[in-house]
Amino acid sequence: MMAFTPWTPGVSVSHFLALLPDGCSASLAEGTLTIDGCTQQELDTALVTFTTDTETHQVMPVREMRRKALVKSVADFVETRYPSHLREMFTMLMLEAAINSQANRIAYIASLLSWIKEAAALSIAAEADLDAAADLQQVRDVTIDFSQVAASDPAVTVKMALMITN
Repeated sequence: MMAFTPWTPGVSVSHFLALLPDGCSASLAEGTLTIDGCTQQELDTALVTFTTDTETHQVMPVREMRRKALVKSVADFVETRYPSHLREMFTMLMLEAAINSQANRIAYIASLLSWIKEAAALSIAAEADLDAAADLQQVRDVTIDFSQVAASDPAVTVKMALMITN
């Protein structure tokens, strides 16, 4: 058994396959989706479901993939400027400063924490934009502009933190 249908580039085949009976496999060539192990009627029924409920079968899966990519881009942005080993050092220095009542060192390191929260806010805003996106194109158009956060980087260093003794 084999069935065929035209397929739009950029639309996820894997999410469509979930609507077909078990055992069906797909190949895509020159704008035609070929389904092996499935009747044309089964394909047509699945296609109606897929195209009728685009929110569930097309937009939501792409939204979730995009959400993960955007969250990762924020984490990667922070990691490139302040790798995890440096953030761990700052955590220890902050703890030491708290124990020793070193208010100036705490304030210095806290500027980095504020900056990281600013970067995290970009992710939260992007996720809200994704949730508000009404169609695939709007979901794909959600991006994060790091320019303001990049410009506000406090340039905190371990050396400077250690030099602050009060």
